[in-house]
Amino acid sequence: MDGKGLAASFNFPLSITTDGTNLFVADTLNNKIRKIVIATGEVTTLAGSGTAVEVDGTGLAASFNKPYSIITSGNNLYVEDNSTIRKIVIANRTVTTLAKTAAQLASEAAAAQAAAAAAAAAAAAAAAASITCPSGYTVQYHIASLPSCSDSSGNTCYPGINCPIGTGTGSTGGTGTLIQGGLTWTTPSATKFLWGNADSYCRGQSARLPTLNELNNLFNSGAIAGHGWVLDYTWTSTSLGNGSNSAYYGYSTLFGGYGIGYYNEPGFTNMSYLATCVR
Repeated sequence: MDGKGLAASFNFPLSITTDGTNLFVADTLNNKIRKIVIATGEVTTLAGSGTAVEVDGTGLAASFNKPYSIITSGNNLYVEDNSTIRKIVIANRTVTTLAKTAAQLASEAAAAQAAAAAAAAAAAAAAAASITCPSGYTVQYHIASLPSCSDSSGNTCYPGINCPIGTGTGSTGGTGTLIQGGLTWTTPSATKFLWGNADSYCRGQSARLPTLNELNNLFNSGAIAGHGWVLDYTWTSTSLGNGSNSAYYGYSTLFGGYGIGYYNEPGFTNMSYLATCVR
């Protein structure tokens, strides 16, 4: 309580300093810095709201958390406030934080990480709540990953990517043909092919493999999902060079982008992907 002489009160004041005219007190359990005019005994609150937090500001808008040591240097006060060093400009009562201890920085970093993890978990849960799993599957959500569906045997799939369609048994294909971009697209293959076999598969249907741009336009159009098709990496006829004789370019909704490979590139000679053909 502010006041004059015995009318004022403190709560566990631990440190005191002076500028020659006034005394400045670290009123620890009141979480305030108090000023005493030596000549009159008048006690006022120089800074501190009384709430035990560390907040910069001016006068009563600033907050301290059990300040326990205080010194005077020139026109400023310096306060050890829990785990920080605070500076108070005596003339205008402005409080700023000069430094933090390693423990305080670690605590703040841990709090930030916990908040980020909680936000990621909430986002994942919200994403999981927005998806529908096939019959016999339940939603699983993962921090920093796509929501998935799992069945009682532990099989996992991703809705709209490789989950069974309707009550099917896991075919990656759809039904019927799709017209998009002036092209007729055939039903995606239910099996995966090497590039040469995929090319033959399409030629056997009097069709061809799509170019990279054609496949890109198909995915960007949203027509696949609207037609009930799900595609993973899918062959195109576009060659990207690199000295290989059957370059391929695949698109994966699972990884949200394109994957580049070369059929005869070392380590990639037996890659098999889906095929959808165009006429």
